[in-house]
Amino acid sequence: MTKSIFSKAVLFAFLIILIPFTKQFSNCNPDNLRVDYRVNPIGIDNRLPKFSWQMNDTRTGAKQTAWQIMVASTPELLESGKPDMWDSGRKSSSKNKQIVYDGKPLKSCSRYYWKVKIWDKDNKPGEISALSFFETAYLDSTDWKGSWITNTEDTASYYAPYIRKVVETKGKPVRATAYVAGVGYHELYINNKKVSDTFLNPGYTRFDRRVLYLTYDITNFITEGKNCLGVILGNGWYNVQTPAVWYFDKAPWRKSSRLLMNVRLEYADGSVEFVSTDESWKFSEGPIRFNSIYAGEEYDARLGNNNWCSAGLDDSKWNNVIKTSSPGGILSAQESPSIKIIRSIKPVNIFTLGNGKYMFDMGENFAGTARLQIHGKEGTKVIMRFGERINPDKSLDNKQISEHMRIPAGGHPYQTDYYILNGKGNETYIPRFTYHGYQYVEVTTEPAVELNKDNLEGLFLST
Repeated sequence: MTKSIFSKAVLFAFLIILIPFTKQFSNCNPDNLRVDYRVNPIGIDNRLPKFSWQMNDTRTGAKQTAWQIMVASTPELLESGKPDMWDSGRKSSSKNKQIVYDGKPLKSCSRYYWKVKIWDKDNKPGEISALSFFETAYLDSTDWKGSWITNTEDTASYYAPYIRKVVETKGKPVRATAYVAGVGYHELYINNKKVSDTFLNPGYTRFDRRVLYLTYDITNFITEGKNCLGVILGNGWYNVQTPAVWYFDKAPWRKSSRLLMNVRLEYADGSVEFVSTDESWKFSEGPIRFNSIYAGEEYDARLGNNNWCSAGLDDSKWNNVIKTSSPGGILSAQESPSIKIIRSIKPVNIFTLGNGKYMFDMGENFAGTARLQIHGKEGTKVIMRFGERINPDKSLDNKQISEHMRIPAGGHPYQTDYYILNGKGNETYIPRFTYHGYQYVEVTTEPAVELNKDNLEGLFLST
């Protein structure tokens, strides 16, 4: 009994000693830090970005009573308590979102680091947040370098051009960033690797009023020495060629696809160099023979070259691009999330319609594209028709959709993709510059190829 009382006394004394240390910080801590609604964003063109965070405090009656934001040009300055860009000081406020930056003027193409500290309902400070950052793009349109380029001024040119430029770095950059305005759509490659898992960039705008550009961190793709920068351009909403009741083919902004691109290379010694689009860049036709946001895509795998974006490729037979005009709109950083494959969808059923024709039922209606996996002879043609309804005989019913289209005789049909095999083993095809609304896919192979449910997979696209 005496030993028990003694043990409790010792524990009580220990707690009394511990109290001053445990009360030094409250349980009111900030997390989920965001700038302009994004976590560690790059490519901000807002001179006065907005800060926000969430309060992590599970106590009853919890609330924030004050905040302090600190922004620095380097993480070292911030960690040492010397924020050289902005120190808000303690602000008595429960507000934790849309706090407007109020520090020194931000510079284009620069990374900044920030932390936030908040006080709880008892006016006691929580622990300071973890380090976060944001990176600006071009804060002024005059900061852009280089020229808009294209492969042709002919809006009836159907193929998607492959554009490339070989550059040589003076060392391994500590940071490499690409700013890409490619309309209608673009895909960026560095040394044969696609730098992003996104689709259908940039987002739709009235291109004669506003043109969105994307910022890509390509540090891990650039090596010391020679590198190849590559872009594939699609027509998208900028050059709609498929006539329909919405008359996008008559849009006032309509021109051939074009590209403006800046690559910023920053080295350990603090020096910076830029690579920009100009008439020295080269282009070639590729396997994408046709692309339309409405109609679909035609891909001839026999014309494909997996090394098209290699620094070692002999591009002496490639053509030089031509300098062209801007779409006319203000260049603005894309703030909305890009489209990605949200999930894949396996077909729930497959119906054999005879003579190399099949109907795949995906089991649900969605917007997206498909992944075709097939093995066959060189020159075999695969026709994929997408729709939301089928006829009693399990063939595709596209009557309601076709009522909105004005496709001339011999034109590319609506919601249809074509793929021609190269005959080199197992082949995979995912259309790049189109999407479809569908549940059913009618697949025809010419000559006939035996297919099963494993040959096709739906790809649900969304932000």
